[in-house]
Amino acid sequence: MMRWFTCEWRGLDSDEEYLAVFPKYLEHVAAIRDDLVPGAAAILELDLHDGQVQEWSDDAGLFVWRILIGDLQRGYQLATITYSNTDLLGMDGVELTAFGLMGEDAEILHDEIDVASDGRTDHRFLFWPYTEFGLRFSQVSIDLVPASSEQRR
Repeated sequence: MMRWFTCEWRGLDSDEEYLAVFPKYLEHVAAIRDDLVPGAAAILELDLHDGQVQEWSDDAGLFVWRILIGDLQRGYQLATITYSNTDLLGMDGVELTAFGLMGEDAEILHDEIDVASDGRTDHRFLFWPYTEFGLRFSQVSIDLVPASSEQRR
């Protein structure tokens, strides 16, 4: 499912191969930025690395989650991301629940964005422990509020 930031990429022994993925992904993002659905460009401004899902819901095409993002140096925020006209990719809601998005060890390792063949946008995720899934959507909104380090698991 992940195109750039795959489980295999995480396991590369060569720093050169590992680091080569970042400029390729940035070139891709620059090429598709104008084709993203409303609100999706704002996703590119978020640093979801090490993000912890605090809550989530998937109801009738509306996927909403609140993710604790940030670190001690920059500070923490709660990002509430609401995706509309959404389809899950790679897992269904039962599988997401079984995986434990809000589990003690579950954190976002990487995310990537792409344009889907139907004109919507894909937002794909690699979680620790190594699990991938994605969301295909037609609109997204993001709300950020300050948070504290005490909210980390």
